[in-house]
Amino acid sequence: SRGLGDVYKRQLIELAALVGITAWLGITSGTFTGFPKGFDGIGHVSKVNILVRHFPYIAWNNLWYSGSPTFTGSYPPPFHALAALLVWEAGVTPADAVRLVGIGSVLLVVVGIYGFARSVANSRLAGWLAALLLLGTPDFWAQLLYFGLYTRMLALGCTSCLLYTSPSPR
Repeated sequence: SRGLGDVYKRQLIELAALVGITAWLGITSGTFTGFPKGFDGIGHVSKVNILVRHFPYIAWNNLWYSGSPTFTGSYPPPFHALAALLVWEAGVTPADAVRLVGIGSVLLVVVGIYGFARSVANSRLAGWLAALLLLGTPDFWAQLLYFGLYTRMLALGCTSCLLYTSPSPR
């Protein structure tokens, strides 16, 4: 019989393989490379740039329509705050920060879906099928590549990981 350590080691190996597959797909599709993609990509980069340049005075965006609230009626601040933190602490550009948070978000979604399906069905096969079906879904990649919905991807990543770590319904 295998010990608990062997089970965790095997699951970590599976997660590493899943991250590798996701990274390969993200790089070859262009999702993880270059300037942030999609309709909203440039807007997210601009908002991160505004946060970085005007911190701590971030409630008012004086560059938009002669001044408007930065986050009211717009995207919520966690994504942009996380990207701004990367700019300050890692020294990356706002565009790279948006792209890196997007990459991390995609990885969170895939790992979270894998873990949730695995734990609910109590089956490694169910986890792999769920993750691979997600990775094979064009609309999953279109969220960043076509639409530029980086904040939505972060929310999906956090939600799927929350489901993964929630107590099993059994």
